[in-house]
Amino acid sequence: MQWKNPDLRSEKHLLTLLSVIAGMTELLGFITLGNIFAAHMTGNLVLVAADLVSSGSMKIAQALTIPMFVLAIAGTWLIATRSKASGAALLRLLLVTQFAFLVAVVVLANTLQPSLNPHRLLTGIAAMMAICAMGCQFTLRYFCFPQAPSTVVMTSNLANAVLSFVGAIARTPASNADMLSFERHFRPVCGFVIGGASAALAVYFMGSFAWVLPAACAAIAIQLCPRQD
Repeated sequence: MQWKNPDLRSEKHLLTLLSVIAGMTELLGFITLGNIFAAHMTGNLVLVAADLVSSGSMKIAQALTIPMFVLAIAGTWLIATRSKASGAALLRLLLVTQFAFLVAVVVLANTLQPSLNPHRLLTGIAAMMAICAMGCQFTLRYFCFPQAPSTVVMTSNLANAVLSFVGAIARTPASNADMLSFERHFRPVCGFVIGGASAALAVYFMGSFAWVLPAACAAIAIQLCPRQD
């Protein structure tokens, strides 16, 4: 099912844009949807454990993030396998699925205003939609870009970028392979940071309407996908 895109530049642009979407979704989810991480499940686990230790209770939405993330990945896997699509058609299908989840968050965040009460049911539903969008993005990479760096979780990308850079400058002459590896892993980190910073500014000026940004970027990602293999 892997998409073998002959246009490497288009693939780089798409993967970078997906990293921007992840950065936006992660920051917006934490600020507007009750302090949840849409992609970093270990972060949610730490928050739940911290609440339990400090207050003896936990926020239901945060507790549900991990099982919802599992269900999102499993559900997207079923969509991908049952669709019988492959190549660019599969990529487009998964991008459209992610876009639909992000549009659902936009609707909930702007018509029902879940951020006004970060612990009510509607906030939890919006948070679960954001988690589904990131679960879909994880699955998209699994099927379409299995050799690419993560576009959602940046810890391994940052570590690999640092290791590649140190390896390159430690050798004389500098290793071209290490520099290529550095560029490959550092690009999504930059995209994630840009997405997070853009979302922070958008929240400051636009409030919950800032959710339009990742949805718009997801729509652009669909347009970057070729219509044929």
